[in-house]
Amino acid sequence: MNRTITFDYSPRIVRKAAKHFLFRYYRKMMLLAGVVLALGLVLVLSRYGGWLGYLAVLAPFAIPVAWSNYVNTAVKAAQELRDSGVSVTLTDESITFETSQHCCRMNWSLLKDVWRFPDVWLLFTYSVMSYVLIPTEALDEELRSFIETRVGEEGGKVS
Repeated sequence: MNRTITFDYSPRIVRKAAKHFLFRYYRKMMLLAGVVLALGLVLVLSRYGGWLGYLAVLAPFAIPVAWSNYVNTAVKAAQELRDSGVSVTLTDESITFETSQHCCRMNWSLLKDVWRFPDVWLLFTYSVMSYVLIPTEALDEELRSFIETRVGEEGGKVS
């Protein structure tokens, strides 16, 4: 295969990708925050918790603040691009992301995970904290299947 697709690295798609990433990566933390909040409420309402109860009630509210900061930082970076056009070239050996300012070619073996969402795919390199995105509107069925196959052949996970 040798195909090139293009898409707009818009603040809208970056916002969606960042939210998908946060909700999936930190879903266990969200459950834990709910438990801590409930425990804190029990402590505060029973009047046995003291400052620890109030801390347990307030601490989970730091999560939305941190998430909002993460999303806003990602969106701001997208807004500051001189040219938001991205070309992605997919070959049997590699995947290449190119803008007017930067080019990054990666062998398929570098992709460790692909997270599929209805509106965007996140492709992870090195670790789960480092990803690139491709909007699904830029991917036809053949390309979706090709990416899934190549990542899987190189030992990566697709979910």
